[in-house]
This record gives sequence, structure tokens and C-alpha cells, in this order.
Amino acid sequence: MNIQRIEEFLISTETHLQIQSLFAECFPEYPKGRSYFKQVPSFRFLVWKDQQLIAQLGIEYRMITIDGQTVSIFGIVDLCVAESFQSQKIATQLLQQTELLALENDIDFLVLVTGDHDYYRKHGFELVQNICRWLMINKQQTLGIGHRRIEESLMIKALSNKVWKKGLVDFLGAIF
Repeated sequence: MNIQRIEEFLISTETHLQIQSLFAECFPEYPKGRSYFKQVPSFRFLVWKDQQLIAQLGIEYRMITIDGQTVSIFGIVDLCVAESFQSQKIATQLLQQTELLALENDIDFLVLVTGDHDYYRKHGFELVQNICRWLMINKQQTLGIGHRRIEESLMIKALSNKVWKKGLVDFLGAIF
């Protein structure tokens, strides 16, 4: 098994096809023919077994504001492992690699949107209930600005001495 970190713009067409195939297996509701949901990530961790893509985790690196405080984040997107390779701690390894990279580069928080709270709580994430503002995108078109609480979905992991405040979270772009 080999874990590769690669910037999005360097990913080959063949690899994008493998990512699409992995997403079709792991996320049946995922848009067909795309290797991203709303926007392409900054980079990805790809896990290979021989020439087969068996897992991936996308990262959106950006600045956001929390109650007026600017923080740097890694937004975690589309963490998935092919069914035949699940229960082998591959997703855990990807989260650990992400956290290590974030710590080495002074990233303040890991952020994700999920309904699977238990899994991420085991990895040190906490559920937060902030009101959020973001760019709404659907079918590759801008619809406007969203402004509401993302109920029971927004999870964070603090990596610096900055505090996640209870005020408005401005994603300064789309939610990942």
C-alpha cells in the first residue's frame, strides 16, 4: 500500500477516472463523471494498492473567519475507502497524515461536514453549532450566499492555540 500526496492540478486524467470510480462505489449519490462535488480540492491523499486506487481524502486549504478572527484550515472532503479494503485503518492513516501535515504547516483547524459524528469524535473532532456563511453552488453554478446554521454536521479539530468561537463562521467560499 502506498499513500501519495498530490496537488489537484497534477492529477492525470486516468487517475481522475479512478477517483470517479471510487466515488461511485462509496458515494452512490455523487455527481456522475466528476472527481469533486462542489469545487476541486487543493490537494489529495491517494492510497494505492499496486495500480488500484483504494482510498482518497481531499483537502481544501483556505482561510476562513470565525466571529471576525481569521484562521487557516484544512477542509476535509470525500474521505472514502473501497469496500474491500475497509476495516484496515486506512481512513485513520489518512486522517493522521492530514493532521501531521497541518501541524507541520501551522494550520489552525481541521474542518469537515459530516453526519458520521462517532467516527470523527474518535479522532478528536468535535461538533460545533455556528451560524455559517458560504457561497452556494449547485450543478456548477453560483446560486447566492447561504447564511444559516449547518445542523448537526460541522465538525472541527483544533491544532493551534486559537479558539473556535461561537460566532459567525464565514467560509469565504463554498462549503467543501
